[in-house]
Amino acid sequence: EDPASRPTMSAIINMLESNSPTLPTPQRPPLVFSSDSSCFSTSGTISGSSKSGSGSSP
Repeated sequence: EDPASRPTMSAIINMLESNSPTLPTPQRPPLVFSSDSSCFSTSGTISGSSKSGSGSSP
């Protein structure tokens, strides 16, 4: 996360003191979950995949 994208202390104090704070729109997360619930990292690899070459279970 880029420190420059964080709110300033004066903005935080203003949010805490006001009754209706205005929150910024969240940025896109670095890790995206696909609709088939497989987890893909930014490198394109699938986490939790089996490394076994045989079809039998251990």
